[in-house]
Amino acid sequence: MTVEKRGTIIFLPENEGSKSECFLPFLYSGRDSLVRIRFKGDNPFENLTLKEHDGKAVVLTGNEDRRGMFLVESVTEI
Repeated sequence: MTVEKRGTIIFLPENEGSKSECFLPFLYSGRDSLVRIRFKGDNPFENLTLKEHDGKAVVLTGNEDRRGMFLVESVTEI
């Protein structure tokens, strides 16, 4: 089932100090709402589609996987 989520896309550091240190995309929707996101079909190590929306308010459509990650099918800036 496809749902909409609203918020701001931000990239945060993950795995600091390790070989797999990187910046990963999240949707920030408020103080207690931070959801890991990934654009469906995008390279999960590059996140090129989401990088162009970094720091911008968006509406995302997609669905959550079993681990709670939101798989994005479309991005609309607001």
